[in-house]
Amino acid sequence: MRLPPPTRLPNKHYRSREYLTPREVRSLLDAALERKARYSHRDYTLMLLMFRHGLRVGEAVGAKCGLRWDALMWAERQIFITREKGSDSGVHPLRDDELVLLKELREMLPDSKYIFVSERGEVMSTDAVRKLLGRLAAQAGLDIKIQSKEKFSGKSGTEWEVDAYGYDENDLILIECKHYKNETRVDQNIIAAFAYIIKDVRAKFGILVTTSGLQSGAKKVADAENIRLIEVYQNSTTANLVLRAER
Repeated sequence: MRLPPPTRLPNKHYRSREYLTPREVRSLLDAALERKARYSHRDYTLMLLMFRHGLRVGEAVGAKCGLRWDALMWAERQIFITREKGSDSGVHPLRDDELVLLKELREMLPDSKYIFVSERGEVMSTDAVRKLLGRLAAQAGLDIKIQSKEKFSGKSGTEWEVDAYGYDENDLILIECKHYKNETRVDQNIIAAFAYIIKDVRAKFGILVTTSGLQSGAKKVADAENIRLIEVYQNSTTANLVLRAER
């Protein structure tokens, strides 16, 4: 019998802050430099760009938004950052030390499409970076918890990541969250992909939490595939959650 996971308290119950101090960032960067590993230069460059430019893991690596060489504008000393979760993408300036590190990395990886790749030449996975952050934190003596999405294996043999999950008695329920700043409604392709994951892992149904609602085609797919919608206001917080009436 599968028991439901324990209820998680708000983040402030576990820690007083959700950011790193400049000294802690420096400790992580030093740990990356001091690692006796083949890709220590790559790891240091990755950590530096993530901290300087406020990158989520999925904005630094991964096939969807990961940093690519064709986004780098050498002459202008800039790089285009593709954001996740509805955040604004845009051009960021690069400092001298960043340019030097990137040029050295390019010489090491002349044929790669993505800036940060694995030993096999493929774009680094978000899971690999989270594990790297965990190792660097331990090496630096920092008590940092690296959170990752929930993973489930499907009958197709594919491993899927979802934002959260729960149980209806013993039946699995998957939960995905979409927060778009510009009020863009979720399209049918996203709902169709979520529907496939639900079927592949044999979940009972899915719940989509969004701040912007669904497009008409997405609503039809959600109704057909038993995906339930929870819509909240943009400025809702864990202490003050305001649900929207269905539009």
